[in-house]
Amino acid sequence: MTIKIHQLREGDTFFECDYGVSVEYTAKGNPFRAENDMGWAIMGICAQSDEETYFYSSDKYPHYGPKLYLDEQYG
Repeated sequence: MTIKIHQLREGDTFFECDYGVSVEYTAKGNPFRAENDMGWAIMGICAQSDEETYFYSSDKYPHYGPKLYLDEQYG
């Protein structure tokens, strides 16, 4: 199931899925309005590497943003 950044909450597990690859993340904090106030952003912690990743989705062009899901899409 697809999920939008503003629907996530701290501690939620989600997957970024694209080009045949699924990467698991845990939301670090709640979503927030991006600095330019033109979209939503959230920090995620990768389950495999513990790296932090900044996810952003524009209100005007959400189709260019990350493809986030509640479950793994490729397996």
